[in-house]
Amino acid sequence: MNKKRMYLKVLSVGTALSLLAAAPAMAAAPLADKTNTSYDEATWARLRDNVLDYDEIPLLIHEYNPGMVQARETMEDAIRDLQQNVDELRSHQRKMTDLKESAIQNGDLDFITEYAVSEATLKGIANGMDGARQSLSGSKNTIKSMQNAEDKLSDAARQIMIIYDSARRQSQTLSQMQELYDAQYQLMSNMYAQGMATETQVYEAEVNQLSAQSSREALESSLLSMKPVLCYLTGWPADGDPEIGQVPPLDTLELGEINLEEDTRKAIGNNPTLQEQRRSAEGKTNDGVKTRLAMIEEGDEKLTIEMKRLYDDIFIKKTAYEAADLGRQTAERNRDYYDRMFSQGLVSRSQYLGMQIASCQKLVEFQSADLALRQAINAYEAAIRGSAVISD
Repeated sequence: MNKKRMYLKVLSVGTALSLLAAAPAMAAAPLADKTNTSYDEATWARLRDNVLDYDEIPLLIHEYNPGMVQARETMEDAIRDLQQNVDELRSHQRKMTDLKESAIQNGDLDFITEYAVSEATLKGIANGMDGARQSLSGSKNTIKSMQNAEDKLSDAARQIMIIYDSARRQSQTLSQMQELYDAQYQLMSNMYAQGMATETQVYEAEVNQLSAQSSREALESSLLSMKPVLCYLTGWPADGDPEIGQVPPLDTLELGEINLEEDTRKAIGNNPTLQEQRRSAEGKTNDGVKTRLAMIEEGDEKLTIEMKRLYDDIFIKKTAYEAADLGRQTAERNRDYYDRMFSQGLVSRSQYLGMQIASCQKLVEFQSADLALRQAINAYEAAIRGSAVISD
């Protein structure tokens, strides 16, 4: 399979998001924090350094996101800018949908999956920004609407940073893989010159070499396009160059402690749409009261179903993650075995390179599964915070 396809998701998302960084970041003076208490010196020092850490995202957006700063000054301008960003993302989402439908018609299973993931990722980020816009539009100049908007932007920034961190790690793996394919192509060329390899083998080695180079360059390009968006969302200028920290490592054991019932109650309580329904007029007639209660009950049921879907998705991704991790560990053991055998002259250089490449391929598969699980967990946690969209 063309390895460039593995990174289509990151590339399409990065390309779309790079367009959002066109708006200049505004310098933000320190603002009051959400709990009306001052940050301690250590917290302020972290927020003001040139490092973007994953756990700082909510505070950075609260203090320095240009949209939120602008919202405190001119609400209408902030709403308009958010709408423009959402429209841009929706446009790219529709392109991914069209490409997915075309791939379905052509029976290209690899592209179907990648386009579908790209479509879903763009939709998630657009929903986050649209949720922020709706929060600001729904009840202007209220602390709650500001908080809801910040939460939506924080969820979008977390999702981008997860993709960025994964792409960065995959880029390192691809660099190593490219070196191995370069060595394999050189070996095949030398063997062909000695009459020990066929022209077809040389051609295949060259295709693999060029594909690995293209994949690495494309992924590095996506990293460059995503970084300005992270800068924009968290208050740096779009051309800023903060150090992007690592996303905390996964602890799959903690997934066993997820309490779906309790989390669903929290999600219902935190969801702005359901909050608005509960604040609606109670009705002046029996029918009016019944209609309102039915609306609230229906909203709760829809979110309960959505939380179960997000919960199930975590464990589907967890199963794939564990299988990929097992494949990675097996490949590493085989690679170490071939290392020893090669050092003793018991396997050829061609066999040695082939096993090294196979190990890198399994590592890429694991990194992709790791990304998918992180995104599933992030979507579930975002829903608990209130970001889940209640469908009609």
